[in-house]
Formats: sequence, structure tokens, C-alpha cells
Amino acid sequence: MAAANAGAWDDAILNLEALQAADPGYRDADGRLADARRRRDTVALLAEARRLHAAGEWAAVLAAGEQLAALNPDEAGAQEFIESARAQMAGAQRQRDADALLTKVRRLHAAGEWAAVLAAGEQLAALDPDEAGAWELIESARDRLGAQARAETLDRQDRQAVRQLDSGQWRPALGTLRNIGMIEAGYRDTADLLARARHELAFAGELPSEPALACTISMPDAIYAVAFSPDGHLLATACCNDARIWDAASGEQLLTVRHAGAVNAVAFSRDGRRLATASSDHTARTWDTTSGEQLLTFSCGRPVWSTAFSADGRRLLTAGKGRNVRVWDTASGRQVGEVRRSGLVWSAAFSPLEYLAATAAGAGEVRLWDAADGADLLFLNHDDAVNAVAFSSDGHLIATACNDGAARIWDSTEGHLLFAVQHSDQVQDVAFSLDDRQFATASCDGTAQVWQLMEPTDE
Repeated sequence: MAAANAGAWDDAILNLEALQAADPGYRDADGRLADARRRRDTVALLAEARRLHAAGEWAAVLAAGEQLAALNPDEAGAQEFIESARAQMAGAQRQRDADALLTKVRRLHAAGEWAAVLAAGEQLAALDPDEAGAWELIESARDRLGAQARAETLDRQDRQAVRQLDSGQWRPALGTLRNIGMIEAGYRDTADLLARARHELAFAGELPSEPALACTISMPDAIYAVAFSPDGHLLATACCNDARIWDAASGEQLLTVRHAGAVNAVAFSRDGRRLATASSDHTARTWDTTSGEQLLTFSCGRPVWSTAFSADGRRLLTAGKGRNVRVWDTASGRQVGEVRRSGLVWSAAFSPLEYLAATAAGAGEVRLWDAADGADLLFLNHDDAVNAVAFSSDGHLIATACNDGAARIWDSTEGHLLFAVQHSDQVQDVAFSLDDRQFATASCDGTAQVWQLMEPTDE
């Protein structure tokens, strides 16, 4: 049996067949012959399975592996071939299914069937999480569905506001129009409808001719900046190196964030989740308003005096020591634009109408300009340096903070002065609440004051 031990199975089989023919019962010749044939077939099947595996013929690999396992259950290689072939075949089927789904999703996308795109896209993402095209199409479908829902909501609320105005329901109409403005500033003729509602409320005596002081927050040092959260529940202030968030109703301090230099400005994003701060440490920063976690740092290379979010929260304006107003992307922190002014810029603000922005200069001049091309549209002149500007949520009012101790509210369309309130020292900042019922002032007299423009309603 030297031939069998050496693995030369064909020779061994010939010898065993001769031995069996000569003496069938000699030393279990029948059993050894069967074992030699099984081993020979195992070696042959293993070689064939390896060849098929190298060629990627997975169905044939699976068949060879299953034959091998049936022939020799103890052959470890048989199960490896079976598992490998099954995995490859399943992967190939998944890829075929993914390709078919991707084709289907693209067809649905081209047809504008957004709900179907979303459903098929989510199936594709579950099938192949690494398929970048699936996520792009899902996001596109979500954006389109969101835009459709938003358009339907805006249209429904616009018609509701018109009905309310036509029936003399001025306060509910104002609330409906405010909701429209929160969704899309400048939608259709809401600016005109807001003006009509305000006019009727003022005529009815529900919009005071002079602002009324609602509350005061006192600090031991000058307060340089103030901002309302969009829901009006929070008030942010800047004092020394700190920015603080307060409960606007109770005056309770909720959160403190810190810079390495004086904090000169604060601003909430439209969704209220982020607070932007501008500092003399040459940076503007964004923070999570719930946890106080720092999100991004915008390195400006010089002291930053003012900052403001765009209405959609995707852009941040910064202005500081110098004549340039910079525009930043709030997702990446990259600078995406710059506008050069003719004089030093102390403050900058976006109008909710998007096309309009304003800057305040130390010479006492406020400029309203086109945010797209930088063209000047309107000038508001003061007798002393203007430290800050802010727009109301409908864009029709603009407030200014002046070194003469006054905060003023102007009509942003014609430039008419409407109201003025007085502090005992320089006013450093002004801010409107999102519903435009209140505005806040920050002063070097160590106080932040909230002023009532319109009485609260039950809407």
C-alpha cells in the first residue's frame, strides 16, 4: 500500500482492484478500495472547486462544494467553498437588485413621483447602504416633498389670513401672517397684509404709539449686545467675555459661554438651536443653545463687532474692525463672500426679506443695501455713532442703537422715524422678538431692557 500512502490514488486503486480480484477477502480489500476511490474523487473535486473559485463561477463552485461535502463530510474545504459561493451569489443578487432599484428610482425621479422615489430610495439604501446615489435621490425627494408641503401650508395660511382680514379679525390675522413669515419671509403679499393688520391694530389702539417698558435685566458692567430667541422665551446678552442666555419672562440665567476676549454681539439662528457670538478675540463662534457646546469657530483675523444669521440659517454675516463685511457658510465654516464698505462698519444685519441687508457706521450713518450686489438703497442718519442695527421679522421695521443713549425704530421702506426709547448711557444693541411685539435694548448703563410694542394676545 505504499502507493496509497504516497497519495497516488490511481495506482493504489489499480493495485487494490488486482488484489480484490485475486483474493476478495484479503485484509479488507473492499473497504480500502472504496476509501481510495473516495480520496481520489475528493482530490479531484478540490482541484476543480479551486479552479472554479478562481474563475468566479460561483454556481459551479457551490455544486462542486456540495458534491465534495456529500463525498467526504470531514473535508473542511467543502464547507468553505459552499459558504464562499453562497456569499458571492447573494452579493451578486443584491447588486442586481440594487441596480434595478437604482434604475427605478431614477425613472421615478425624472417623472417627479417624489413619494415613490422616497419609498424606493429607502429600499435601495437598506439594500446597499454604500450606494451614494441612493442617498442623493432620497434627500432630493425629501426636499421636494417638503417644498410641496410647505407650499401647500403657505397657500392655506395665506388664504386664511385674507379671510381674517376681510372679516376684521386683526389679531388672528397678524398671528397667521407671522406664522407665514416664519416659514418664508416675503411670501406673496404678506408684507402688505402685515402693514394692513398693523395699521388697523394701531387705529384700534392695540398698537401703542410709544413702546412700554416690560422688564429690565441688570448687570454689574456694560451690556454690549442683546438678542431674542425666535420663540421669544430666551434672551441672550453679551457682557465682558461672556455671552449669557436668560429666561426672557423671569430673568433667570440659564447658560453662559465664554470667549478669550470681550463678546461684542450675539444672535440666534431662526430655529433657535444655535447662538452666534462675535468677539474681540478675532473670532465669531456658534454654540448649541441647549448644552452650550461650541459648534464652529470663524477666524476673522481682527476684532469682530457684529454677527447675524441669514433667515435660512445657512449664512453668517460678520463685521468688525475694518471695512469689510464677511459672509460665511454655517455648515462648513468657510468664508463664501465679502462686501467692502466705504467707512468703518460697526454692525450688520440681514433683513428677513433676504435681498436686503443693513450696516451701521461709526459716523452715525446706517445704510440699507442690496444683499446680492451691495448697491445702496436707503440711508438713516444719526447725530452720533450707531452701534447696532436690527430688522423686525417682517422686514418693515429697523431698529438702531446709538451712542446718544437712544434706540430708534424706523420704517425700513421709506426711512421714517417711528419711535425712540432712552437709556442713561450709550445703547450698544437692539433686537426684535420674532413676533415683533417686543424689542430689547442693551446699554452701557448695565441694563438690558425689553420694550412692549404690542399688547400680548390670546391667539
